[in-house]
Amino acid sequence: MSYNITIESYENHVDVLPENPCSFAFVAENDNYIFSASDLRGSNFKDKQFPVTVDWTIGTTSCKEAKMDTKNFACQENSNCVDSENNSGYFCKCFKGYEGNPYLP
Repeated sequence: MSYNITIESYENHVDVLPENPCSFAFVAENDNYIFSASDLRGSNFKDKQFPVTVDWTIGTTSCKEAKMDTKNFACQENSNCVDSENNSGYFCKCFKGYEGNPYLP
């Protein structure tokens, strides 16, 4: 499994400081990175690692609607469908006591 993330510059980098035309971008879990000016100097920042939580859902339908389309419903046996709280769509979660990928039989 892989993820592609695209990070682009606002205003095509026209509002950067003349003395430091560089920029940084990275992905990190909410509240897991505290900015420090020292991160902009030196090369240690590129070696830091941050945990990431991916919040994703399947489609734009609720569990109730998705279950009606048995051909395309993603949750497999021993898993439960959960409506997203943050977005539209749903995700699958293994029943208590089960482990693995709830999207595979």
